[in-house]
Amino acid sequence: MEFGIMRTDLHLLGTSLRLQAGQIVELTRAINLPQGGYFARPADGKWSDRIDHDVSDSILLTTADLAPEAQ
Repeated sequence: MEFGIMRTDLHLLGTSLRLQAGQIVELTRAINLPQGGYFARPADGKWSDRIDHDVSDSILLTTADLAPEAQ
């Protein structure tokens, strides 16, 4: 399991799923997509809308959406 920190705010259009800049997210590599990327969900399991979502709900990210890891 990988973790990252959001660099930007993202909102999945047509849903209430949002990830906010500075938020720690759990990442799963998108191995089923040719362009790659990650499927991300809040590491604490709580989306910003405070609604209970399925544990598999996620937003597709690229590495540009994630802050560089602290050394």
